[in-house]
Amino acid sequence: MIRAALLIINTFIHVDEYPDSWKINIVSQFFIPFLFYAACHIKMDREEIEKYILKFSCIVSTILAIQVIAQFLNSTVINGLDWNYVKSTVETPLGRTNYLAAFLIIYMICIDYLMESGFRKYIHIGLCILGIFCTMSDGSYALTALYFIYRFIPYRRALRKTKKKSFKSKIALILVAFVAIILLVRFQDTIEGAYNHFLKDTVNATSVDQLLNGRTNVYAYSIGIIRDNPILGIGLGTVTGQTTRSHNIILQLLVSGGVVNLVIFLSVYFQIMRKNYVRKTDTFSRMVFTVMLFSLANSMYEVTFQSFQYDLLIFTLMGLSINLTSIKNKGNGYVQQKLS
Repeated sequence: MIRAALLIINTFIHVDEYPDSWKINIVSQFFIPFLFYAACHIKMDREEIEKYILKFSCIVSTILAIQVIAQFLNSTVINGLDWNYVKSTVETPLGRTNYLAAFLIIYMICIDYLMESGFRKYIHIGLCILGIFCTMSDGSYALTALYFIYRFIPYRRALRKTKKKSFKSKIALILVAFVAIILLVRFQDTIEGAYNHFLKDTVNATSVDQLLNGRTNVYAYSIGIIRDNPILGIGLGTVTGQTTRSHNIILQLLVSGGVVNLVIFLSVYFQIMRKNYVRKTDTFSRMVFTVMLFSLANSMYEVTFQSFQYDLLIFTLMGLSINLTSIKNKGNGYVQQKLS
């Protein structure tokens, strides 16, 4: 709440510099602390929380993935647009490509942790991956690959202990793999175009600016603002002719609220990450820790935090993860001991 007050007051101080966007940003920052507090104290047991989060993730990720895939196919297959123009055509009411990919990654993680293995789970995860592919976000491609590497190690350990997988899981994997092969063959040219585009902007990049897709200019502008306003920043508005969306969470926090904003945000964020990390036996806590870890990684090169929709999702998950009521109802003495 101190952080929200700082950002709101600071925005009003600099309001003459902002032609737009500051009102919705103020409203979002005003409500986020209350939503976080409500998530921390809502009276629901852990099983109920997991059920509702899983249902929400499945519904929203399906709608979002279908929207993204449909627009992508309309641009590439139907209209035959050049690959360099396709990305600008993928947009939903929630936002544009990279921002949409950030949400799909979160929903994919939630589904992966909370849903039992089976055909339905693999279909939902497959839709998320296909949606991420259609956003044409190189950073999200890399982050998705890292996530499955991150999950593969403990999965292999668990598999060695059980020494077998259920028949349904095997059939589901075979069916999903079959569908994936059909899609690879059918859209070979499109996938090859994505691969070449990824190589051009990453492995074959000839300069730092190309590797960062022009973000160096944004970083330089943000650093200039921070240099002039190091303690309190300049608030939540958008300066005329320039973006104050820094595409880096550290710079973004410093631009909007200076060192004070940075310290408060990171101290709360890492404290909740630590609390979830120590609950290794609780699936929901491990899921929230993973979401927070990959969200932080994504925010190092994308605009994520300090937008209302993203903060709403992340801070709700964070609040639910430290909800003492749900933990107590589950009867997890180990968790209670760690929290105390």
